[in-house]
Amino acid sequence: MDNSTTLNYINSLETKHVYGKLIELFKNQRLRHKYTKDNIQTMAVTIHPHFTIWLCALELYGVGGEPMKENAMDEVFGAGKEGSHSQLALSTFRQLGSYKIEHYERCQPTISRVYKYVNKENINVLYAFLICCEFSDYIFHDLENAMKGFGVKDLIYFHVHLGADNHVDGHGVKMLNEIEKGNQTMTIEEFNLGIQLYLSFFSDIFDN
Repeated sequence: MDNSTTLNYINSLETKHVYGKLIELFKNQRLRHKYTKDNIQTMAVTIHPHFTIWLCALELYGVGGEPMKENAMDEVFGAGKEGSHSQLALSTFRQLGSYKIEHYERCQPTISRVYKYVNKENINVLYAFLICCEFSDYIFHDLENAMKGFGVKDLIYFHVHLGADNHVDGHGVKMLNEIEKGNQTMTIEEFNLGIQLYLSFFSDIFDN
């Protein structure tokens, strides 16, 4: 997907509107995903530990208030006794076999595209991108089912994330509410670019 032209996915930053549009987009995106072993392990090394860095970047810039601090703390230290979510992810998906250099190399351009927004001028786009990630629990459900199909037994990673990223009071809900409350400034264009970044990011990983 070409990020040079931003598409209009939403036309309001009202929480109900954004949430509804995201769920609609996820339904279409979900149909194209292929949960092969290679795609799953590519996801593991593409997202982790970068996701930890992206959350901490937002916290260091003072973006997202208390919900962002909570999110970053959970990611780095664990919401309970599970420890670092990056290490938890890598150990979980290593149950499919050893990681290959191809898993690391395949999506380097995808990762680099996200890092273009890890700066003060574009940090809102990263914030919107991560809200999309936090709401995309369909991926966890589909991944868990795929892992069960491959005979994997240790699935605590999914229990942790499906709890933390629920659609009632999870990280994504709290982050989105900060915008509607006026605690976090955001333009519609910035959020649309964050959505576009999310869609292209996961398409690159799972649509192969």
